[in-house]
Amino acid sequence: MTNNRLIRIGDDEFNLDNDLSIQTSIGSHTTVYTSMDISKYPSYEDYFSNLYENSISFTLSNAKLVSHNSVIKSIDVSFNNKMNLTIRCEFLYIKDESEMRDEKIDEILINNK
Repeated sequence: MTNNRLIRIGDDEFNLDNDLSIQTSIGSHTTVYTSMDISKYPSYEDYFSNLYENSISFTLSNAKLVSHNSVIKSIDVSFNNKMNLTIRCEFLYIKDESEMRDEKIDEILINNK
């Protein structure tokens, strides 16, 4: 997965309006912020509302990071066009450049078979 505007939760992939923004705190959790276009992807609202309403913990990943034990802290919906998510995660792993490079090479090799 080399697209920074794509996240994965389990086997499900979601397109983002922007890159993830991350806020870290000393001795505490990490907060991840992002937004999605729900006019283009209407099923996203139900998917993320279910995670939020049922306090379901998940692992979120993209090309640059993996966040474990994540839960949705808040959802803001703007007139059925845009959905903003605030996600709290207990553990955040930011991939180093060599790991990201190896993933890109693997993806190219798989796509060229």
